Amino acid sequence: MVSGQDAQDSPESRRDITMTEAQILVVDDEVGMVTLLRNYLTREGYAVTTAPSAEVALQILEEHGIAVVLTDLHMPGMGGMELVREIHASRPETQVILLTRMLRRYRLPEE
Repeated sequence: MVSGQDAQDSPESRRDITMTEAQILVVDDEVGMVTLLRNYLTREGYAVTTAPSAEVALQILEEHGIAVVLTDLHMPGMGGMELVREIHASRPETQVILLTRMLRRYRLPEE
């Protein structure tokens, strides 16, 4: 007898997510970095949306099914860490990757 969990995890019941279905949101105030990441990820087959700020990113997240957010740590207004907190509070299933050019070490807050 197969349990409900085993049936859900079987290869027949899993739907493979194609790269174009995996929406990636790139958030950065530097146009050059946004362009670089968008071009690379698009060439790799991902569907990419961009936002120039964390505030705009939150609006996009409300309207679109975003799987992954790549965000700069340092931006004017709301920074990357605050954006991460907002995303985890409202969309815990969304994966977030923090990017920074800064060489300082940062200690992430413990939950």
